[in-house]
Amino acid sequence: MTEQSLLNRCITFHPQTGTLSITFPGQETTSSEAWTPIHNGTASVDYRLDGTSRRLVLSGPDVSFGIGERLVTFSHHDDHLHLDWGWTRVKDALEGWLEVTNRGDSHLTVDRLNVLRLTQAGSLDLPGSVADWRIYLNGWQSRTPPPRVL
Repeated sequence: MTEQSLLNRCITFHPQTGTLSITFPGQETTSSEAWTPIHNGTASVDYRLDGTSRRLVLSGPDVSFGIGERLVTFSHHDDHLHLDWGWTRVKDALEGWLEVTNRGDSHLTVDRLNVLRLTQAGSLDLPGSVADWRIYLNGWQSRTPPPRVL
């Protein structure tokens, strides 16, 4: 399979590695060039089963993907978890999310969701100095503390 350009060329899926790159095209009304802030990104979940730490990474040749008009979802699974990483186009922005599903009856403890993870060949090309970067962190939208067991 060859590279796939998705969501109006904003996401390029690299099937050999199961990773993606995100590009924001230049504006037609200005002379700005396309900008690719994320190269070879992926997602993962760290979890424990019977006291053993495990990691499911959404990369490699077994990653599958589904495409909609303004939505693309990448999926991968192991014997215990199913991982979906979705991206949708909202006006001139991209929104991403990560969803984890227990595939069986085993009690699992999720330790960490990595919504954006760079592979060894990956890079982040953000403008300005690190001190100028801002990250929006959204917590649980729940009235009760969320359980960590799937």
